[in-house]
Amino acid sequence: MRRRRPLSVWSEGIDLVPLIDCVFLILLFFILCGRLTTDQRSDQVTVPPGRTAQKATATLERVVLNVRAGEHPAISFGETGWIDLASGWTPVRQRLDRIWDLAGKRQRDGITVADAVLEVRADANLPFRLVQELQLIAAGTVDPDTLAPRPASQRAFINLDFAAIPPG
Repeated sequence: MRRRRPLSVWSEGIDLVPLIDCVFLILLFFILCGRLTTDQRSDQVTVPPGRTAQKATATLERVVLNVRAGEHPAISFGETGWIDLASGWTPVRQRLDRIWDLAGKRQRDGITVADAVLEVRADANLPFRLVQELQLIAAGTVDPDTLAPRPASQRAFINLDFAAIPPG
């Protein structure tokens, strides 16, 4: 008796012509639709009007703080000498309090804040921990001796600009 081999689908061959036709039709469809959308695109962008925008009434005073990284991180307030951060944040907060006394004041969310911008220029390799601590000290939300949270913000600076400069 003669054995019959089972016929496989591949031995007869698959008709790929309908598949290729579908692929080309889909490709043609997306090419034409993509072309139509680029033709209908406008060159000008319409920006919605600002409804809550307010004009700035006065130019804020800028105070530059230079922060130096390294073995002994330090802060300088412009022309003054360097304050070594190894001694703690109390001298920095005292200097910020003097600036706060001289700056204009305004109310923001029930808190009196200074109308001044602290521009912090720091080395690029300054540890992020020091940046966070400086933000908290400037906002007046922590005690400069212990870095423990204060119940209320006092003598707050809320406008801080940061710039990282390459070391050296």
